[in-house]
Amino acid sequence: MQGDKFYFATFEIGGTLPFEDQYDPSRSLDERKEDVLMQYLNDEGPVVESSSGDWYFGRIDPHQGLIYGKFGKVYSDEPTLYDEELGDFVEIEEEVPDADYSMFIIDFDRRLIAFSSTYRVRNNNFISNFKQGFHNVISEEAEFEIRLLENQEDLQTVLEEYPVYKIEAEVVPTNPGPDPAFQDLDESLQEMLVEKFGITAERFDDSGINVHEDFLQQVTSMSMSEYGESWRVEYGDDDVLKVVSSESEPATTRIDEELENLGELRNYAGQLVDTAIAYLD
Repeated sequence: MQGDKFYFATFEIGGTLPFEDQYDPSRSLDERKEDVLMQYLNDEGPVVESSSGDWYFGRIDPHQGLIYGKFGKVYSDEPTLYDEELGDFVEIEEEVPDADYSMFIIDFDRRLIAFSSTYRVRNNNFISNFKQGFHNVISEEAEFEIRLLENQEDLQTVLEEYPVYKIEAEVVPTNPGPDPAFQDLDESLQEMLVEKFGITAERFDDSGINVHEDFLQQVTSMSMSEYGESWRVEYGDDDVLKVVSSESEPATTRIDEELENLGELRNYAGQLVDTAIAYLD
């Protein structure tokens, strides 16, 4: 699927904040926290240094109550090319620096952050290095905590109350004693001599999938039981596409294009912030 994938998280700044050279006692704690955050985001050096590469902030652009920015890693690779004379792949001895970065939006008032995932900058190393960089730049006594948002909705509620656009489910035959509710499906699976059975059903329009169809109901019910392997459902909630699954997975969304700059990110700011807020409810 094309387009950029975004994660959503809440954050909080705590611990002991350093005093600025020109400390203004009239500024509230929230204002001081925002000052410290902006100091961190605008640091020009590497905020985290490691043997595998250094982490930097790129351009930071506050605009209409939101903070837009880039956070990424500069690393060195030994590039490989194909040598036609040798008829083989060879490594070039000289290392070439390269970089990869995530783009993010921060809503400071709501303490929300939405950030993209790339090949080298994924959700876990984005979070760990963002936090570590805050310690390195601001103070070891200052704290920056990030918590990925997850969907806590119950699957049965989703199937009953929302339009469902995609269902993925895996079940196993329950021989020798299936639940009576799954007997017909279980007998079919055993007749097929399969060890595992999976389906994917999708329909992305206003009405979505008919989740009340008998076969689909049996599969989804069985996947939620002790006989189920896994399930994953994409559904709509007030124009926000959400995901709920048998695994505890972070809330994500995918936008329609691969973003090149912060200007393009602004076009999706409302959608991304609304989606993050929806997961807070």
